[in-house]
Amino acid sequence: MITDEIILGTKGITKYYGGICALDNVDLEFRKGEVLGLVGDTGAGKSTLIKIIPGSINKDSGEIFLEGKKVEIDTPKDVKNLVWKQYIKIWH
Repeated sequence: MITDEIILGTKGITKYYGGICALDNVDLEFRKGEVLGLVGDTGAGKSTLIKIIPGSINKDSGEIFLEGKKVEIDTPKDVKNLVWKQYIKIWH
């Protein structure tokens, strides 16, 4: 069942490779229970966006939100720490 609860979101994600803009002010929301497809032409920035969310690639600007709270994700280790904090919160 899809709900209005946004579990993961991005606002204003921008990424340049030299003078080439791969992502320009991208907003995206993932809702609980939702299946989302990301489509676009080759070079449209799909892979770049998906790699920015877990910290595999650094964004030039923009924000990432987890359950409505802004999070700083610069490396995959940051995501691991966020997941660990959620796990601890559930079990305490």
